[in-house]
Amino acid sequence: MHLSRPNQKGFISIETFLIIVVLVLVGGTGYFVYHATKKTNDTFTAAAKAAESTPDTSKPHASSSTSAKSVPTKEYLAIKEWGVKIPLTESTKDAYYVFLQNDTSSAYLSLHSLDGTQCAADQTSIGAVFRYLPGDQDPESHEFYSSIYTDGIKVGNYYYRYASPQAGCSDNNQTQTKASDARQQLMNSIKDIKAE
Repeated sequence: MHLSRPNQKGFISIETFLIIVVLVLVGGTGYFVYHATKKTNDTFTAAAKAAESTPDTSKPHASSSTSAKSVPTKEYLAIKEWGVKIPLTESTKDAYYVFLQNDTSSAYLSLHSLDGTQCAADQTSIGAVFRYLPGDQDPESHEFYSSIYTDGIKVGNYYYRYASPQAGCSDNNQTQTKASDARQQLMNSIKDIKAE
């Protein structure tokens, strides 16, 4: 008895067809995934480049680890008892104030670098910020301060004015020069006084 082999040509062509279909599906899926990933990466790269070229205004003091130049932070002398602040320059950034004899109508100013001299705030000082209300009067002349001092800067309900001392605070020329320069800069800065 002779057994005949079944015809396998049809089976092989079906296997070949299925293998080709599987390869096309795998290749197509790989192609789709590759291009979707590339498109996403290109989008992220473009967004990152745009973020590097645009400064972040939501965080004024944020620093970047890139080589971009950082913007210097503006420093202020905050007079907390009054709720105001005065912008400082590079040479007045160590400014401070004191109130003398519990009188909070004048904040006497100096620099920490002048401590130990007669120019310290609790000594002769380099000047003072004077605060007054529109209805406040000079105790001697009974004139309103607002009519005497027309250069006062109004913040909220109060006026603020820089008052220079009538004499130098030191006999040392170097100390006096530093104090005079700081006095002039603080006098200019008081014009930009603002609420804290």
